[in-house]
Amino acid sequence: MYSFDFDDWHTLAKTDPEAFERRRQREIQKLIASAPDAMQGRLESLQWRIDRERERHPSPAVACQKVFEMMWDRVYGDGGLLDSINQLVGPDSLSRPLETPSARIIPLHGTHSRRTG
Repeated sequence: MYSFDFDDWHTLAKTDPEAFERRRQREIQKLIASAPDAMQGRLESLQWRIDRERERHPSPAVACQKVFEMMWDRVYGDGGLLDSINQLVGPDSLSRPLETPSARIIPLHGTHSRRTG
């Protein structure tokens, strides 16, 4: 399991931004390499897109907002997660109420606890 020491990373970013960036790149590459082979290409593409957003927006807050928007677009946008789910289960399935299964309830005598007090 990966252990993340925020204080260590924060100190490195403040004292040696270049070393921080090298370490960040190394950790990202290790994480991608640890993923299943079939996912590594997609993860590399995603990281490439994140890096381009970071380059376009030097402000960390703005870059974070852009990456956040990218993430939500993959959930709610055309061809995103919700569209994929709807294709699997049908477009109206999310608006239908769930059917409650019926079952006969069998009372279990002598197994209930009595309230005291």
